[in-house]
Amino acid sequence: MSRMKSFVAGLGLAALLSTTAAYAGDPASCKAVRLSDVGWTDIQATT
Repeated sequence: MSRMKSFVAGLGLAALLSTTAAYAGDPASCKAVRLSDVGWTDIQATT
């Protein structure tokens, strides 16, 4: 019986860890990154 309990506990732990990884993603507001030209002469080479 203890082998069955450890199997069920491991299965439950795997299910718990897989669902928390899905919630760890970035929100939709972080998907689109917009860059602009700030108008500085020394920074124009990098933007």
